Amino acid sequence: MIDRNSSRKSYAISSRKGQFFSYDAIVAGLMFAILLTILYVYWSSLRSTVFTQIDDMFRTSIEVSNLLLTTGNPTNWSTTDVKQIGITTGPNSLELDPNKVTNFKFMTDQDFESMRARLGAAPYMFYIAIGDGVTVGIPPAIEATGKVSITRPVVYGGNASNITVTIWSNFTSS
Repeated sequence: MIDRNSSRKSYAISSRKGQFFSYDAIVAGLMFAILLTILYVYWSSLRSTVFTQIDDMFRTSIEVSNLLLTTGNPTNWSTTDVKQIGITTGPNSLELDPNKVTNFKFMTDQDFESMRARLGAAPYMFYIAIGDGVTVGIPPAIEATGKVSITRPVVYGGNASNITVTIWSNFTSS
């Protein structure tokens, strides 16, 4: 004869094998929510850091290009008496003075760090391209973590051209 109680016990035990307690679901849900929150906070912080650096680089590139598109101080400066770098021929002019461009390139090649400070580009690196031939500064590295370029119209050598100021960095802001 079959014992009814033993079959009920075995049915009850076998039917509980795939179940879990509601506490397990609550703990798993909380862990998932905490992990999502941590991921969201990290992602937001990372985006904020990157955007802050890019905004600062953008402002720096505009300031450097504005500074270069002045006559400088004194107006007809040379490598020995320059107080402020500017490479245009006159106030409110977009025509670049070839002598000032040559002096600017020479001074940058001689002491990049000093020129970076004079232009207000520090802590970033700078690279300036005038037209198709004149370049000043250090070209952006392939592994650069940030790069911003501003292109402005100029007249160089009697021809319409562009000056492109590139500000770049090889580090991340903390």
